[in-house]
Amino acid sequence: SFHTTPFQPLPLSFPHMHTNFAIPDNLINAFRTLAQQDTPSQRFLQVTVNHETESFQLNESLSEDVTNLTPDFGSDYANLQKTIENPDKDCSYYMLWVGDYLAKMRGEQQESTNDDSSNRSSQQNWLLLWYVSPKSSVKDRMLYASSLSILPDTFGNHHFVGNYQITDFSELQNVEEFQFVPKSDRHLEAQKYMTNAEREIQQEKKSISSVVTTSNVKGVAFPLADGVEDALKRLSNKEINLVVLRVEEEQIELDDISEQALNPEDIQAKLPEKLPRFVFYVYKHEHDGESQAPVFFVYVCPSSSKVNQRMIYSTTKMPLQSQAAELGLCADFAIETSDRADVSKDLLNTYAHPVEREETSFAKKKIKRPGKGRRRVAQ
Repeated sequence: SFHTTPFQPLPLSFPHMHTNFAIPDNLINAFRTLAQQDTPSQRFLQVTVNHETESFQLNESLSEDVTNLTPDFGSDYANLQKTIENPDKDCSYYMLWVGDYLAKMRGEQQESTNDDSSNRSSQQNWLLLWYVSPKSSVKDRMLYASSLSILPDTFGNHHFVGNYQITDFSELQNVEEFQFVPKSDRHLEAQKYMTNAEREIQQEKKSISSVVTTSNVKGVAFPLADGVEDALKRLSNKEINLVVLRVEEEQIELDDISEQALNPEDIQAKLPEKLPRFVFYVYKHEHDGESQAPVFFVYVCPSSSKVNQRMIYSTTKMPLQSQAAELGLCADFAIETSDRADVSKDLLNTYAHPVEREETSFAKKKIKRPGKGRRRVAQ
């Protein structure tokens, strides 16, 4: 007798092929027995499609030496070729147990990528492998292609990690040709070929969540280390002219300080090339015969800096300015730049002394509406 699901005798219809594929009881019982075992006694079940009866058939003539599970996946995989009598003509499905193959692959991936993914189903240890010779009949190829999803759907997709097609018989002869990677693991497979720099960037992106957890976070206020508060108060009183700050170990630390009057270009040498920094600077200069000393807050964030550094500094800049304001230091101008070379007189003057442009007023010209002209007077 034939059934189309493991436990319910419902017909499985495939309208594209206008056929009904039935699954025999011996196949149902065989797979059910193996699926209930933590480690199955057989490595695979061979299933073919019978044209005449339009049903699946389990090959029960295979010896135990061919189908039995051994600790060597490569040897068991090589046994698949023994089930093909005519490589240029035959087609076949294999319900192949790959639990040990997946465990080894994922162990190597975890070691090379430091990934500890644990959301994979422990039951998905079976692979539906199908061999279809390109020289087989068109009908065979269409039958196998159209019936591909019936076995997993029938026995439960939770048992199957995917399907894998082979069209070259040599791939059945050498396990090294077997390159199956589940969809859930393909991102890890790609990581194996990443450069160290690419892995570092990916790890930094993951660490962003430790700083910003929601899209509406306005900033992170880190405590001020020893000496920072005093330096900001002194700069507020114009006792010193420059304070450079850095974020380190979740606190704001003093990176540099200067009591001497500096030109903006002198600040460039005090800033690292590839690391972000915060700068409070008293720009002492003369303009139109008057001495001026506005306070600038400059956030320098090089594009070559690490992703997590850019994120930490960008979420810290606003709280830092608020902390400075509480100490009496309110910047007259705030600037952000990705290149320390931008810190110059030209840039600061652009903010301190913007060029006033005369606005030219134009008389509004009355525009006639389309189709409208001089009114005609009817005679």
